Amino acid sequence: MSPQANGRRTSPAKPSPHNPLRLMDIADEFWSRVDFTNPAGCWLWKQSTGSHGYGQWWPHRGSGEGVADQNWLAHRLAWTLVLGTIPDDMTIDHLCYERRCVRPDHLRLLPNVENARDNGASRRTHCPHGHPYDEANTYVNPATGHRRCRQCARDRRKAA
Repeated sequence: MSPQANGRRTSPAKPSPHNPLRLMDIADEFWSRVDFTNPAGCWLWKQSTGSHGYGQWWPHRGSGEGVADQNWLAHRLAWTLVLGTIPDDMTIDHLCYERRCVRPDHLRLLPNVENARDNGASRRTHCPHGHPYDEANTYVNPATGHRRCRQCARDRRKAA
């Protein structure tokens, strides 16, 4: 698949293994950037992390047409190297809650909406302002699963 559309260079919205041989060309280099000695059993990404805390990597090799020329989140590339393509409506969730972990058996494939519901925020008992996340004080957005503090919403309306 060429990255040309109407004579203009384009890039895919999400990385995917269009050419498995190109993907395997970067596997050894990718795994050399992983610390396998973590006592908790996580395989931790040793290189760059974004402000979101996830490992990230830019292999940039070749002609610009394959997966080796795309930017990757490290856990997504680990999944792709070991387990294959990630469907568009799915995301990779860390079972260990360690964002730098790239160990495939610490990851799971999850629908985007379900991942939003179980993004670690579900373990929090209070909002950032200290109000309880209880049944009376919590609104759950049915589309995303995100929780919102009703007291904070009332406070924002009063201040406006």
